[in-house]
Amino acid sequence: MAEEIRCPKCGSENIVVSRKRGAHVCEDCDHAFQPEKPFAARRIFISYGHDEHVSLAIRLRDDLRGAGHKVWFDEERLQPGHDWEAFIEKGLEDLAADKAHSAVVLLLTPHSVRRPDGYCLNEVARALGRGLRIIPLMVVESEPPLSICRIQWLDMTECIPISDKETLYVPKLARLRKAIEEDQLDFEGTQSRLLRVLQPIQFSADIAKLLRHFTGRQWVIDEIDAWLRNAAGRKVFWITGAPGVGKSAIAAWMRDHRREIAAFHFCDAHSEEKRNPGKLVRSVVYQLSTQLPEYQERLARLSLETQTWLPGAPTAKPLSSSTPSVLPAGKG
Repeated sequence: MAEEIRCPKCGSENIVVSRKRGAHVCEDCDHAFQPEKPFAARRIFISYGHDEHVSLAIRLRDDLRGAGHKVWFDEERLQPGHDWEAFIEKGLEDLAADKAHSAVVLLLTPHSVRRPDGYCLNEVARALGRGLRIIPLMVVESEPPLSICRIQWLDMTECIPISDKETLYVPKLARLRKAIEEDQLDFEGTQSRLLRVLQPIQFSADIAKLLRHFTGRQWVIDEIDAWLRNAAGRKVFWITGAPGVGKSAIAAWMRDHRREIAAFHFCDAHSEEKRNPGKLVRSVVYQLSTQLPEYQERLARLSLETQTWLPGAPTAKPLSSSTPSVLPAGKG
């Protein structure tokens, strides 16, 4: 008998190990189960929009705390008259002090990640800058920030409203806990399949470096915004300038702050992966699938694993160093 283990069904401590049944068995109610693996408590920062889905954020806070985790929740920390930015910074700094046992749980809704002023965009940027793990939850169909589009999200859309979907919420919570406690983000679904087949290029390190000391060129941003608003205008906005003036940094900033940017690519003559045309195409295709639902639906119906239009392109001519450093793809 293991006194430290309780029956998850009746709470009894009268537990025996049955080799025949391959499980722990409760002597009081005969419930067979596998005990949960021990884990170190995690520090969790819940990032969410203050919209109609706050109830889900509160439920997650309570359940994760009930599982033994330390949860940072802004509604409890942000008080009238206090510095909002400072409280957010403090919450993320607490996580950064123990990255191996920390995670940011991001609730994706149209309100929380709207661009350019989504409530959670700054929190995401700060978390990425500190190298924190982000676990996105798709609460309502929305376009995830391109900065985290390579990270698999857990689909919780069927759990809304939470007050009516308890039976659907429970297994999703168990899946979330596995992601938090065992670092397993192997969620199933269309996004998982596309991520596996298309293998988009990782640009996180490049973006972090470009934005580290970004101060912006407001006149350039104004010009780009005017171009985006002009549906009848030219289809290409070309930024030129000497090396080091900030062309790539401006493009990196625009990627995170303008929803019209649906895909991007940074060419690098010194990287085989980032100058390979076939990998460029697959990476852009994947990004578009995260931003355009109709496009994702069409891709999902294709037998991508056998498609010849997405080759590895080992014999394709690499992009030259004179190729533009950023090739954005927009909506519309």
